[in-house]
Amino acid sequence: MKRLLPVLLILAAVPRAEAADRIYHDLLDADVASKKTAVMERVLPLTGEDAAAFTGILADYEKERARLADLRNELVQEYAAVEGTMSEQVAEVMVKQFLDLESKEMDLKKRTLRKVQEKLSARAASKFYLADTKLDLIAYLQILARLPFVK
Repeated sequence: MKRLLPVLLILAAVPRAEAADRIYHDLLDADVASKKTAVMERVLPLTGEDAAAFTGILADYEKERARLADLRNELVQEYAAVEGTMSEQVAEVMVKQFLDLESKEMDLKKRTLRKVQEKLSARAASKFYLADTKLDLIAYLQILARLPFVK
């Protein structure tokens, strides 16, 4: 019986985990940006002053993320346009641009996580980070799916 208890506990948690994962799976076919606030409200339910503080932080974060997303989209379109005929020099520049953009995104994420932790808690910051990272990966996967395979 002692060996069976951990298995039963894990099995009891599976439906809850599957329901949470279903949110992210549904987003693979959705406009991630339009669903982000709703996902964050489910992952990080806040009320009162905490909700107001988080809403302000999230609005600032999303504004800067949108600017960086526009740069990423431009870069992806540029890459798609030259992928078949790209020279070594162009490839080197584009890789540097992609890495610089990722660095800027990570810096923004770090600043935002510090703000969430200061205004709310480390636990809230960790929940925000995980949800935001999943949403980022889904959005990035959608962008990459539009690119041709490297020949």
